[in-house]
This record gives sequence, C-alpha cells and structure tokens, in this order.
Amino acid sequence: MKFREVIIILYNLVFNAEDFWQKMNHRSDDVEEDSDFFKNMMIIHAICIFFSTLIYSDGVFFVTPLLKSFFSVLSYFLTFIICRKALSYFSEQYSFLAQKESAIFRILIYTLSFEMLLSSVIAFAPVVFLFLNALLLFSFYIVWTAMQHTLQVEEEKQLHFLFSVAFPLVLFPIFLNKIVVFFIPIIS
Repeated sequence: MKFREVIIILYNLVFNAEDFWQKMNHRSDDVEEDSDFFKNMMIIHAICIFFSTLIYSDGVFFVTPLLKSFFSVLSYFLTFIICRKALSYFSEQYSFLAQKESAIFRILIYTLSFEMLLSSVIAFAPVVFLFLNALLLFSFYIVWTAMQHTLQVEEEKQLHFLFSVAFPLVLFPIFLNKIVVFFIPIIS
C-alpha cells in the first residue's frame, strides 16, 4: 500500500466516516489489506514520533527517539491485541459478533489508526496542538458509525457496546504510554 493510499483512507475516515464504513461494509472480508494499512500506519507513526523527539531533544542522541517511537507503536499494538481479546469475550454477550470477526478487526484497526494520526500530529507541536487531544473523542464517533454500518448492533445494546469498545481504544494507549514513561523516564 502506498503512502498516498494511506492518506486517502485516513481522509475518508475522518471527513466522511459514514460513507467510509458503508464502503467497508460492502468490501470483502479479506483482512490482508486492512492489516497492510495498519502496518503502514504504525511505520508512519514510528517515523513521526522518532523525528519529533529528535527535533525537540537537547542533543543528537538517537536512543531516546528510537525508544520513544518503539514504545509508542508497541502501546498501540498491545491495545489492538487487548481490545481484540476483549471483543472476543464480548462475543458471548453479543451473539452476532462471532460472525463479524473481520468487521471487529476493521473497527479496531481504523480507530487506532486515527489515534496514531492524531498522536503523530501532536508530537510535532505538543504545545500548539495540545487542544487536539480533545479530538480523541472523535474515536467514539468512528466506533459509533462503524457499529451502525458494519455490525448492525441492536438499538438497546448500542450504547453499552459503544462504551465497551471505544473507552479501551481511547484509554489503553494513553495508559500504556504512562506506564512506560513511569518505568523508563528517559523517553518522557
């Protein structure tokens, strides 16, 4: 997948979420393209975190930017794994989720990709773009539209499903980054 395609997908996800999820609903269940997108997004995020840390560091030390970019990507990857396991647990409560494994996979990938994009932008101008942290709430909208268009969650279970999926997706990367910074303070 080319960089241009990644940008187009992110643009459609952010500015046309309804149409984006409708198109995803009609696409085949082949998750290889989604996985490729997620890998490219993690690489882009790692590069952005590396260079932003290098720009704002006092010296030209490559260890700190490498560690910071590695642990940032690791936190998103771990969030993906944890949320995927949690959603497989929820599939017992929501019987339809077992048949929608690829849709859940897509929701996780594209929501975390939006959060990585936001984190990458904030990394380059942390003080100026600090207000962009509020845009993490847009992740709830992404999950909400995905839930409506791809999973067709029953109306009485929509709110419960939204919070059980979106809260971990928003909070786990932040939580994991705080843990890493606590144990490895050099990357703060």
